Amino acid sequence: MNREESDAPYRRLVTSLWVLVRTASMRSGNDELVGAAESCWQRFSAALLGESHFVLQERNGALYANGMRIRPDVASFAATAGIIALLQDNTISDLLLMASIQPQDLMTLARCWAGASRESDLDLELRHQGCAGIHIAHSSVEANAQIDDTGSTRVAVPPSQLGAVFTMQRFALALGRRGPLSGVRARAVLQNVLHRMLRQESGLQPLERIHASGAAQAEAVRACVLAVRTAEELGWNDERSLDAGMAALLGATGRGSLDVEVAELARASVGVAALIVASDAPISALEQLHQYGQLPLQVGEAMELVLGSARS
Repeated sequence: MNREESDAPYRRLVTSLWVLVRTASMRSGNDELVGAAESCWQRFSAALLGESHFVLQERNGALYANGMRIRPDVASFAATAGIIALLQDNTISDLLLMASIQPQDLMTLARCWAGASRESDLDLELRHQGCAGIHIAHSSVEANAQIDDTGSTRVAVPPSQLGAVFTMQRFALALGRRGPLSGVRARAVLQNVLHRMLRQESGLQPLERIHASGAAQAEAVRACVLAVRTAEELGWNDERSLDAGMAALLGATGRGSLDVEVAELARASVGVAALIVASDAPISALEQLHQYGQLPLQVGEAMELVLGSARS
């Protein structure tokens, strides 16, 4: 499947979303709005492709759907430009649609969006309207800040689930498209680790310790994926596997209260991931850690299976 075919469902969804918001803004009859919402929902279902959510993002005048840049054709050019302008006008960087939404939710979104202004808190308005499956993040803290009566700044924080999705998108980009520990399976591992973090008391807050640079993120997420995949090869249960992934993702600061084996696997995964980033030679990285006695034999053998299957 070529690029034009792969993003076709996204282009059709954007076009339907544009028609829906325009229909709401023109205050057309209810039948027209219901029909536009139903059509948009059908396009959304087609674009979802079995995922639990869909994320539409505006970045520097470009539109991305689930991390893929949308390149409009002639038929969708005006709609894509219109949606980008709407996002920018309302300082919206990310629009999250959960798989559970219904046409009525999209109709609510269109009505709220059509009546919104740059100062509007569209996410809060959606909550007031009972729309729980659509979430919005703004392009900057300043754009989403409010001043209370005392003059202090209050910042609206996106729901934790929304944060997990956005973090997932950012970390998935750090994985890249090629090489070991990338691809669909790696994304699934990351998603499971982030969801486990959400169930912890501190939630996603510990992720602030990860440096923003691309190299540091790449090392952290690859260590996370490697730890989970290796734990699976070792026959560990899901809980311990994901704990190892969390510890590897967070580095040394994330291994304080774990059992020895989990902490050891996380530490080894961090070491291998650092060498992979530096040399892009995963098996050589394993041999180097073996040589210096930093990788237990059984763990190393499991990692070799993971890295070998990732390359094939």
